[in-house]
Amino acid sequence: MKKYKIIGLFVGTPKELGPKKYITSIDKLAVTTSLVIKNESIEGDQVANLKYHGGPDRVIHHYSLEQYEYLKSAFPKYRELFRPGSYGENITTEKLTEKDLCIGDIFKLGTAKIQITEGRKPCGTIDLKYGFKGVLKEIVNSGRYGWFYKVLQVGHVNIEDSLEFIERPYPNLNLEKVIHELFQNKDKDLIYLKEVSACPALSTRWKERILRFLD
Repeated sequence: MKKYKIIGLFVGTPKELGPKKYITSIDKLAVTTSLVIKNESIEGDQVANLKYHGGPDRVIHHYSLEQYEYLKSAFPKYRELFRPGSYGENITTEKLTEKDLCIGDIFKLGTAKIQITEGRKPCGTIDLKYGFKGVLKEIVNSGRYGWFYKVLQVGHVNIEDSLEFIERPYPNLNLEKVIHELFQNKDKDLIYLKEVSACPALSTRWKERILRFLD
């Protein structure tokens, strides 16, 4: 089984961000002890806006060093800002991007078992977090969204652990392709999106979005 090195583990609590004091938990802190993974949350990780964040389909948010390297090259003037945890993720690893993954992929994270449910849909908080405009647009256009997991088996993870790939039950549902069809392609492949919507692992939120297109 493939294993991926964990670079960082992060949790956050609601804080004020920017001149308008927007409340968000995107500013996360590194965890040096073990991270306790529950059915619907990570211990110590709080959600500021339950309407758009959190819930059982979006317990763990994952981003990778490869994405940060891309953002550094896209914004060399601000490269020092693009460090693990700055995108609001709970876990940063090496060697994984959307093109390498499928909806429904199952991983072992420490003693927990987790499954990909959707990509992250980035919002304007991204530009607010980094302090300048353009990051959100670059992420949206490049499809470097990051992704979420639900928890199949509770457990805990330490920084010394690895993220271990276990199973790919839906090999046709490449995450990069799903993101492209949902958010980038103006001429939707409705046949493909119908197949995606039938996936039991897909988050309720993304399923509802697809069904609106199909209707």
